[in-house]
Amino acid sequence: NIGSAYVLADDITDLALKRATGADPDKPQFLWVHYMDVHHPYDPPKEYQLEFRDDVISSRRAVKLRRKMLDSPGAVTDAELSELVDLYDGEIRFFDAEATRLIRAVRDQWGSDTVVAVTSDHGDELADHGGFNHHSTYFEEIIHVPLLIDGDGSSGSHDEIVELLDVAPTLLDYAAIDCPNSYVGSSLKPLIESDQWNKEHAIIEQVDSHAYRDMRWKYITRNDGQKAL
Repeated sequence: NIGSAYVLADDITDLALKRATGADPDKPQFLWVHYMDVHHPYDPPKEYQLEFRDDVISSRRAVKLRRKMLDSPGAVTDAELSELVDLYDGEIRFFDAEATRLIRAVRDQWGSDTVVAVTSDHGDELADHGGFNHHSTYFEEIIHVPLLIDGDGSSGSHDEIVELLDVAPTLLDYAAIDCPNSYVGSSLKPLIESDQWNKEHAIIEQVDSHAYRDMRWKYITRNDGQKAL
């Protein structure tokens, strides 16, 4: 993939399935797969582009759009932004198709009781606040990511404050494995199964910035003195 340092979703799925189908389904198994396609340069296969537009954007054009959005974000035109959004949506659809192929094949191999968690490490800005990419801005488009857990066949959605730190304890809980004392997250199993949850806020922090988030407010502070509500 031109200008890309990662393996495409269909190849990642093939590699993951090679690992999964070679495992003994009667023994405990764990598979972690990190898809990278919804990252710039946005350059999905043409069939997924055509779900959102009438013509295909070439790989060369996709790379040029990437350079412009990173180097001169203020100069990106409305037409170019529309192209970027179409490419981004195409990448999501490509990932969705491959994640579906992976989950169905793994459950065929390991059994229907396989617990599945799908999430993201971050989102991307698409000029939502005048910028692009995924810097430590802590805007909602960066930190409000999908989190889907299928553990017991139950369905429903929740609006409570949760964190990615909660994913590992959740998977251990479903596997009936004690959570190490070093883990700071909480299992989501009580929330999923009985609506029990007491987390009211989340803290987001890196070396140069911090943020507090609850159901009503978000407070951001950076080492350069900037603060925002």
